[in-house]
Amino acid sequence: MEHLFLSIAIGFCSAQLTKVLDFSFNEGNILDWYYIFLLEHVEPISKNLAKPLGTCIKCFSVWVCFFVFGLFFMFTTIPWYFIFLSQGISAYKIYKE
Repeated sequence: MEHLFLSIAIGFCSAQLTKVLDFSFNEGNILDWYYIFLLEHVEPISKNLAKPLGTCIKCFSVWVCFFVFGLFFMFTTIPWYFIFLSQGISAYKIYKE
């Protein structure tokens, strides 16, 4: 039961972290250099690569959730298949807006 709640919390927190990172990519914020780098150097080469790296919040949220779940997977006993629930919760939070 605790794995279920942890998985839901991971999904929710990764969605919130994605929103914070996406906000930080806006012009004048702390990570605007990264977004400009993606637009100038990565997107002309491959738009499909630029999306998961940060130009599309929906695509970027998948990688953030994988990273956050991976950290919890290394340090707790949560089974790997709970990542599907975490991804679902994260996608729901991102797509809802």
